[in-house]
Formats: sequence, C-alpha cells, structure tokens
Amino acid sequence: MLELIGVDVTVSGLKILDGVTMKVPAGSITGLIGPNGAGKTTAFNVVCGFMRADTGTISFKDQPINRVKTHQLAKLGISRTLQAVGLFPALTVLENVMLGATSRTKAGILSDSLALPWVDKEQRDIREKSREMLRRLGLVDVVDAMPVELPYPTQKKVALARALVSEPDLLLLDEPAGGVGADDIRELATVLKALTPKVTVLLVEHHMELVMDVCDLIWVLDAGKIIASGTPAQIRANNEVLTAYLGEAEVL
Repeated sequence: MLELIGVDVTVSGLKILDGVTMKVPAGSITGLIGPNGAGKTTAFNVVCGFMRADTGTISFKDQPINRVKTHQLAKLGISRTLQAVGLFPALTVLENVMLGATSRTKAGILSDSLALPWVDKEQRDIREKSREMLRRLGLVDVVDAMPVELPYPTQKKVALARALVSEPDLLLLDEPAGGVGADDIRELATVLKALTPKVTVLLVEHHMELVMDVCDLIWVLDAGKIIASGTPAQIRANNEVLTAYLGEAEVL
C-alpha cells in the first residue's frame, strides 16, 4: 500500500532521515516506533507532502507520490490525524467531521453559489455519513457540541472520525493514544482492529502496549535510520531495539 525507498531528509545540515526504507502492507496495521527525535513524525510529513525528501522514493499503490500536495491526499485515498487534534473551534463536532468528507465531493464554489439541486443532496449525504461515523465511535451525544467543551480524549475521537469519514485506503495516525487514559486506549485498540483489512493503518505511537496489541508489523527508527522490523514478538526480542530505547526497554 505504501513504500518508502532510500528516503533522506536533511534540515539545517542535520540528517533527520537517513536512507529510510520501509513498507506498509495493504490491510495491515503497521507501527512506526522509536525514541524521541528518531524521525518518526518527519517520515509522516514526507509521506503527506508537508516536507520534501532530498532523495528517495515514496510510493502509494505503486505510484510515486514524492510531489503530492497536502490537499490532494484525501482524493488519493490517504487520511491523517495530527498529534494535536486540529479541530476548528468555531465549528461543531458534526461540522468538523463533515469537513473530512468534502474532499471527495463534486460541489465547488460555483455550484454552491448557483444552489444546484444536487449540491443539497450531497450535503445531506455528507451530514448523514458524518453522523453515522460519530455514532460508530460513540460520539452521538456530542454532535452539536463545540470542541472546546469536550475533554481531550473525546476531541481525539472526533479527529479520528473526521479522518475516517473520507473512507481512506490508508490512515496515518500520529500518536493517537497521546494524552488519553487506559480505558480510552483499550477502546482505540478495538476501533483500529475493526478497520482492517478494509483500511490500511500506519501509526506512530509511544504507547507500546497499544502498538504491541494492534500491530501486525513494526518498523523501528533510531537517529533517522531503520534499525529493525518484524512482528511484535520479534521486536520485543530484538536487542538493538532495547538498546535504542535505553531505560525505556521495559515498556516493550
């Protein structure tokens, strides 16, 4: 589904990614882990077009996407959440989620201004689709709430709903468990497992219990280089990974 081959990124003379090669199999949940500063979010940003690779190839469904623009991602079938939830504070929960579906609509500025009849139907369909996604994530009671009124774990669920409502083929999750409690993490694990094999998931995460629970394949970054890959069991037993995490080895 997604492949990076020999990707280098240098910022201000510092090599952030050094020859990174990794694959995300279709229908899998794949984890990208590593110590702080390893380059995980940079890898995400390169895939999403937020940053450009100096060298190397990024392919999605066997097509190069090195020059993809961020606004083209959803139409390609790629959706992403951010470390910060990134919700629009002036919009309701429902309206925030509806924004996630607009990238695949036919309506534009001209058709909206002309009030063409199919535009209203399209908007109704998006609204119902968004309500259904919120229902699936247990958020029916907050559809009309403003994001600021919600606790942080609920805001993260809303951000996930917005990413999923576009029906992506590839979902990129940047620290989805960050800042949430144990009960919410268990619920998140259930949601993620239910997505596959229809949706392929690549997640960056520090919460090792979640990673080891949900991932089929794990890649490990350290100082910008891939140092290991394998199943959760293989990663747990990898001495190089344990060394990279230093005092954090016990969480694996």
